[in-house]
Amino acid sequence: MKEIDKWKLEEKLGIKGWNFDHLDNRWFNEPLPWNYLKLVLKYLKPNMQLLDMGTGGGELLKKFNHPAKNTQVTEAWEPNIKLLKQTLAIEGVRVIENEHEADIPVADNSLDMITNSHAAFDAELVKQKLKQNGLFIIKIFRL
Repeated sequence: MKEIDKWKLEEKLGIKGWNFDHLDNRWFNEPLPWNYLKLVLKYLKPNMQLLDMGTGGGELLKKFNHPAKNTQVTEAWEPNIKLLKQTLAIEGVRVIENEHEADIPVADNSLDMITNSHAAFDAELVKQKLKQNGLFIIKIFRL
């Protein structure tokens, strides 16, 4: 198969949420020295108010198994927003559409934890939205 034909096939697959399983064995990323999911689960308690920034399709968020009534997500990409309205929103998770992925349109001092596995963020804004002793857990990639 010619390279251009491979690209055209890839284009037809498109992106849905934040699931890239179709790329398995076709790319490599160095493993992180920690496990992001385990770190979040170590500190996340059911009664905590959680916000997941730039949640994509919510695939990673679902692994947190956090009560929907205490969970909010932000997302800026329209195809993912539509997906989230069909999945997380009907389960009771508050889906917040934001124009810029670093925006956090929630009340100040209202969150116990903010998670962010890949979205842009403004550290001052994150601090403003967290309650005293709140946690910000981010998965940083080295380029």
